[in-house]
Amino acid sequence: MSINLPVGGVMKRKKYAVAAVLLASFFMVSPSFAGHDGNKSLIRYNMLLAQTQKTLSQVVEEQAKKTAATVIEAELEMKSLGLSEQKQPVYKIVTYKKGGRVKYYIDSVTGKVLLSKKKGNWNPLDDDMLEAEAMSKAKISMGRAITLAEKKFSGKAIEAEIDEDDDVLYYKVKLVPKSGVIKALVDPKVGTPYEVVR
Repeated sequence: MSINLPVGGVMKRKKYAVAAVLLASFFMVSPSFAGHDGNKSLIRYNMLLAQTQKTLSQVVEEQAKKTAATVIEAELEMKSLGLSEQKQPVYKIVTYKKGGRVKYYIDSVTGKVLLSKKKGNWNPLDDDMLEAEAMSKAKISMGRAITLAEKKFSGKAIEAEIDEDDDVLYYKVKLVPKSGVIKALVDPKVGTPYEVVR
């Protein structure tokens, strides 16, 4: 890229071309512009993970088994529950079955359900519910997809959800390997994880 700017009546193309290339390369490699969360999020996620004893895949599998429902969203987050204003790391798990959607907050150390909220009745026109119904028949469960992604990318999962693009359903898993935060897509038919954003 070349920018023609007159400086003292003389065109200084090369200087500006080099500056433009350096600026463009900064935007491509800088964490805040490269499509991932950067070092602050990496540190925050690692501090959050250090306070847990249960993994996201364990909690997802346990909740799916207990509720006989399809887990469509799972996330590790800091949350204040009950009367205490003090936040603690909890897993937020959202399940679907014909009765509707239920959101659970689960202790990240014990795996105990701390709070559950029903979030609506079954609606056959709701895209999330249609995706959940389709994924309930998938060969690979969300818990297994998380485990496969963690193994392939040597990281710990902090978030997972069912997603769709061009009528193709997949699991999207956010992981924290040593190198930074990444997102992986996992095929629900064969369980192959693919990295999409580092």
